[in-house]
Amino acid sequence: PSPNRGGVGRGPDDLAASLLDRALRGEQIALTPDQLTPELAAAMRALAENETGQRAEAARQLAAALEQALSRVQAGQTGPLLHTLNAFITANTWPASQQIVEQHPELLSHEADRLMGDLIDAQDDDGARQMLQEHRTLLRRCREIGVDAAFAEKTGGGFTVPDRFRSDWDEAQAHVQHYLRTGDPTALDRAAAAWNRILDHPAFPQTEEPFRLAAMNNAGGVFLRRYWARGRPEDLNRALQLWQQAVAATPEGSPDLPSILNNLGNGLRDRFARTGRVEDLEEAIRVYQEAVAATPEGSPDLPGYLNNLGNGLRARFARTGRVEDLEEAIRVYQQAVAATPEGSPD
Repeated sequence: PSPNRGGVGRGPDDLAASLLDRALRGEQIALTPDQLTPELAAAMRALAENETGQRAEAARQLAAALEQALSRVQAGQTGPLLHTLNAFITANTWPASQQIVEQHPELLSHEADRLMGDLIDAQDDDGARQMLQEHRTLLRRCREIGVDAAFAEKTGGGFTVPDRFRSDWDEAQAHVQHYLRTGDPTALDRAAAAWNRILDHPAFPQTEEPFRLAAMNNAGGVFLRRYWARGRPEDLNRALQLWQQAVAATPEGSPDLPSILNNLGNGLRDRFARTGRVEDLEEAIRVYQEAVAATPEGSPDLPGYLNNLGNGLRARFARTGRVEDLEEAIRVYQQAVAATPEGSPD
């Protein structure tokens, strides 16, 4: 999910003032690559000098963060590639994103992947990182299985969407893409409503399994995004319910199972972070272990699943102080490193 962004086309002074107001309200902030400019950092620094009290301190912190982000991105960026990445990230729909990738094969280069990594590292909130990571993962899938196959996998084109659900399916996808572009949380409300119309339809339980599983998995992602955006526990619980149902309905050995398990583990860790219930952390670790066990060696997803498992074990060590968990986390992280291709930006 993409947190709130300043409007494209604003001058740096207006954008800096808007970002400061949002930061003081506690909103998450993300910037598209073409908004992250020296002029914006200078405008924020000027705000810090002209404001007083809490506003001045917040502006100083934002200016420092902007300058750090600029230095990290500019260290390796090339202008044309950065602008092409920006067009890909901010496209209105996934088909529009696909067209950009087809027209710009340089987006599938290692240089583009490294630059995406720099952009992710430059963000200081989880929402922005998640949004950019989603686009980076899609580009990697394009390299691995081809552009058409990767976008079909992303949008549900690998199976048949029944005609009666096609309108709501497309609407849900479009609203999510709008949210990723703009950070408008009402887009998530519209996406959730579209998914609920699908999930609550009396014919849904009789649909083909691949469509049913994809619907539950994707809908869970929307409810989790809305939880991140608004912090409502009922959205987190709804996401967990959908992923638990999807896991129960997924045949053993299905290639879709590891990703659903990983999503479920992430949701459980989020609930542990919210409530402190150790049972959720224990369940998250168990689910991560299942995801790793179900993932074949050589899969590009394996390092990420191992990393999540390591994070879960490390969180349990922080909670309980059990040295065995820390040692196991280190071992799992080492496996993740070993499973990562040489030269990978990760």
